[in-house]
Amino acid sequence: MGIWKQDFFIYLFFLLISLTVLAVAWQYPEGDKEFPLLVAGCLGVSSAFLAVRAFFKEGPAFQFSLVRYRKIIIQVILILGFFAALPRAGFFLAASLLSLLTIFNGGYAHKLIAVLFSLVFPGVIFFLFHVLLEV
Repeated sequence: MGIWKQDFFIYLFFLLISLTVLAVAWQYPEGDKEFPLLVAGCLGVSSAFLAVRAFFKEGPAFQFSLVRYRKIIIQVILILGFFAALPRAGFFLAASLLSLLTIFNGGYAHKLIAVLFSLVFPGVIFFLFHVLLEV
């Protein structure tokens, strides 16, 4: 099986997951379903795009190295730390720390832009969900 078929089926699997979440979240009461619908919709659109791209793309197999595994493990630990810090530190501080450490974990070289992004992004998300959507 070629690599494009493996990628295609993985993206199709994520598309199925997003459609399942959309179907389940649609039954939630008003006010509780906006965020799951938004996340599932974004996952569905990105999965559909990647599945179409993988269907038409041929290429070598993607190889994981020890560095990639280490970055994935560090990212999982950061996300768990975010959920642990969320009730104690609040959304803005926890999300700022998570985004800043995620950017540095990815190897982004511009420190000032990374700090500005990690302060602006949680503020925009907070404004979008708390003020505009009243979630």
